Amino acid sequence: MPLRDAARASLVSRNWRMLWTCHPNLCFDGTKQEPTDEGTLKIDRWYFSKTVNHVVRRHKGIGLNKFSINCDLNKDEFKHIDGKAVVLIEVHPNISGFTMLKRLALQYVKIVGDLPDLLSRCSLLEDLDISVCTGVGDLVIPCQLDKLQHLRIWGTEVQMIEFHVSCLTRFGYRGEAISIMLHGCPKSVKATIVFLELNQLDHVFTVLPSALPVKELSLDLHMYDYDLGQMYYYKKYKCRVRKTKVAREDYRLSRHDHLKTVYMSGFRCYRPQEELVYFILENAVALEFMSIEPHTILADDDHCDFSDIAEDKKIRKWARRTSACFGKQVQVKKKKLAQYFTM
Repeated sequence: MPLRDAARASLVSRNWRMLWTCHPNLCFDGTKQEPTDEGTLKIDRWYFSKTVNHVVRRHKGIGLNKFSINCDLNKDEFKHIDGKAVVLIEVHPNISGFTMLKRLALQYVKIVGDLPDLLSRCSLLEDLDISVCTGVGDLVIPCQLDKLQHLRIWGTEVQMIEFHVSCLTRFGYRGEAISIMLHGCPKSVKATIVFLELNQLDHVFTVLPSALPVKELSLDLHMYDYDLGQMYYYKKYKCRVRKTKVAREDYRLSRHDHLKTVYMSGFRCYRPQEELVYFILENAVALEFMSIEPHTILADDDHCDFSDIAEDKKIRKWARRTSACFGKQVQVKKKKLAQYFTM
């Protein structure tokens, strides 16, 4: 602060000096002009973190409408978090909470301190979103949050979730199978739960019904084709399995504008073989004929391997379905063909 401004501030009444502790909007933005040298950059970040913690400790939390922290971090210094910005928040025990806070969203935040104690003092909280945060531990709120309507714990490592909520309408969770207790939760709650492994499905049918008595439950479970057979053990439950394609990296494969005839031997409806056929049918715009043969034909000695022949009926059924889907003829051959690709 310049000397002139400091002299003017010294003349202000002490009561006026503390008015900022009740300011309704606390928005912290880091410096937009990044220094060139590394030493100055570290000092600026340290000073920014110190300033935020200083203000939070002294703010009374009365009449607070908005609280946000926005700062830039060097991507090279945080390779282990894939370049995502992480803010460190120190929850000081002397903080009395934010009595007027209605919405709190913590994303990519490292929390140091007792977060449940802070949340228990936010009596008017209506919307709570904790996404991809660390340092949370057990999220157990002992007191009643009568105003909380939306609760979302997404991608955050927690050991236990326990809330006392009577007005909750939506609940979302993504992570490992843990203990979830929502006391006083109305049955009209719509819950969305995402588990990452199939073996966690038992937790849904054995633990959640008593801990989460909701009316509508949307369960998203990541599984592969070989996991679908295990769904047989849950046949007594009304499960609807929807198979979707997972977005994969685009390898920029080139089109086959002049390919007219394709022959494949040793076709047994393996998944990689099917994907190769789908790609050819989709990208070979001039394709006139495709022939597949279950037998393995070796081009060097013209030998036919019948040691593991796939069922012709299954392959023919797949060929008819594929032909109808792409509008191109796919024929199953039993005899060997000498020509493999005709351009």
